[in-house]
Amino acid sequence: MTKLDKEQILDHIDLHLSSLTLEQISIAQVARELQTSPRHIFRLFRTKIEIADALAVRHIASLMKAFADGLATGSPEQKLAFLLASPSLHWIKTIEGRPGMASVLTGAAGRRRRAIVNLRAFILEKLETILAEGQKAGDFRDFDVLIWARTMFDLMAVVADPRMVHLAQTGEITARADRIVSFILWSVLRDHSRVGGDTPTNSS
Repeated sequence: MTKLDKEQILDHIDLHLSSLTLEQISIAQVARELQTSPRHIFRLFRTKIEIADALAVRHIASLMKAFADGLATGSPEQKLAFLLASPSLHWIKTIEGRPGMASVLTGAAGRRRRAIVNLRAFILEKLETILAEGQKAGDFRDFDVLIWARTMFDLMAVVADPRMVHLAQTGEITARADRIVSFILWSVLRDHSRVGGDTPTNSS
């Protein structure tokens, strides 16, 4: 029997998540495919929940790197638009292309696993940084950066939580994301044609 490490096992299980959920994956079958024993796998992961959490950690770490790379260049306005749209678009892509991984992430969100908490903290920190950068550059209005970042995060949560995306139609989520991005950009961008740059009021 081959003695594999955790990453090798997770790599193999990850491959199945395009067509199956983790609940549907047989650990005995995985062991046969890897030429090891179920006992060896369960020495490394005591339960499927541990496997799910490890998969979520890896996926979220990769996602945060992708977000950070996308925010490496561009104006504050471009960075803000990218960050506002990226989480919901990512969940849509995952649900459409890898429903098994979407299920893993939905479960992790429901259990408030550390990887999900870390992602939320990461997004909030990036929002604060971008807002402060936009103010410093004179592109954004004057407002309390921390309060606005938290408010934006709350708005994003409507479309960026994998549990919400999992329950809604992807077209509806995309439309919501577009509306939120447009509303926030309109709210924070400094209108140079106005004197004093008053924050606009939302009208229906």
